[in-house]
Amino acid sequence: MRRAALSGSGVRVVNGLMRVTGSCTGLLTDWLDREGLAAPRLRAQLARFAPDDVVPLPVWREALAQAAALRPGVLALTRLNSS
Repeated sequence: MRRAALSGSGVRVVNGLMRVTGSCTGLLTDWLDREGLAAPRLRAQLARFAPDDVVPLPVWREALAQAAALRPGVLALTRLNSS
């Protein structure tokens, strides 16, 4: 059985599959703070997850899409949202 590798970002890779933990939601919340974005709906969704919780990939992708929509002119976010 392959062991899970943990990147410094809180994203776990298990048997080639990606698993996102709640620590990633903290990074996104920090980004919202840094950008001065209120985004109450997105913040409420992110606040549901403790650092060790597993965040379902569809939920994570939707959170990233919402964040990207808040800054439509940022090329890196646009690319992330289109993947």
